[in-house]
Amino acid sequence: MVSTTDVGRAARLMSQNWAGTRIVELAGPEDWSASDVAAAFAKVLGRPVEPVLVPPEQREAVLAEAGLSAEVTAALLGMYEGIANGRFTRQAGTEHWRGTTSATAAVERIVTKLRSAA
Repeated sequence: MVSTTDVGRAARLMSQNWAGTRIVELAGPEDWSASDVAAAFAKVLGRPVEPVLVPPEQREAVLAEAGLSAEVTAALLGMYEGIANGRFTRQAGTEHWRGTTSATAAVERIVTKLRSAA
């Protein structure tokens, strides 16, 4: 996982002095597990947060209920399946960048925006 902040920074850097074909694989400063993300939410919210495994057969309905479009749902389900089946790996011959935004900082940004919108 990678923070949208780091995605924006990477896009800005890639748009400078570049031409042709370029593939950059972007990741967060560390590889975060569901438990890592739950711990970041717990820290920011000040209460316990536990990750919950949603069975594959229920994922489409959960995403639809959350308001995601069919297109986004299909993309996420494909990504989840690829990760679960080991098809999501770094490719040889590409650039590998790591962002600098921690899971806690990313979650803090999300929670702050949601609270200000409420």
